[in-house]
Amino acid sequence: MSHLAPIAPNPGVRKAAVLMVLLGDEPTGNLDPKTAEDILRCFLDINRMGTTVLMATHAVALVDNFRQRVIAIDQGRIVRDELSGAYFEPSQPADWQGGMVGQ
Repeated sequence: MSHLAPIAPNPGVRKAAVLMVLLGDEPTGNLDPKTAEDILRCFLDINRMGTTVLMATHAVALVDNFRQRVIAIDQGRIVRDELSGAYFEPSQPADWQGGMVGQ
């Protein structure tokens, strides 16, 4: 059996199996507003090239201004998923801490 070579998928299968994800955990924290906006524009450019970008943030103004997909998680459960969302739903209280598991 040592004479058998491993089976390698063809290039099309290998390409389809690649998953590109960029994770940002508070990537704009402690940055001035201009630099934070530049970082988010960079993430959007990366996303347009086919990479999934996941970002956890408390930057309300950036989320509201860019209106990208917003997924809110509360105690480990997805409680909201909007394609063009804002930081808060209109019916949410301003002190809601969605997105922070365990709060």
